[in-house]
Amino acid sequence: MRDSVATRKAGHTTSTVQPAINLHIEELVLHGFAPGEHHRIGEAVRCELTQLFSKRGPSALLTRSGDAERLDGGTFEMNTGMKPELIGAQVARRVHRLLAQ
Repeated sequence: MRDSVATRKAGHTTSTVQPAINLHIEELVLHGFAPGEHHRIGEAVRCELTQLFSKRGPSALLTRSGDAERLDGGTFEMNTGMKPELIGAQVARRVHRLLAQ
């Protein structure tokens, strides 16, 4: 993701370029979901993380070290019948929040 942002201050235009982010998730472990939902949840995680990083830029952890070998998102409860897309978005927000610490 590379995004150019232009701002106008007192008659001057400045442009900043956000750094490219290449995020590779080798394994996303999902317990308690139907096998057919895993791909939909994974795709929702990808889409939500793309939006979060596009809006907020790289996290502090990625800026400092550039690498996070393992990230434990912990456990959390979902409502019965929750759509895979909403589950994936929630997982992505949790991952993004952990990376921002």
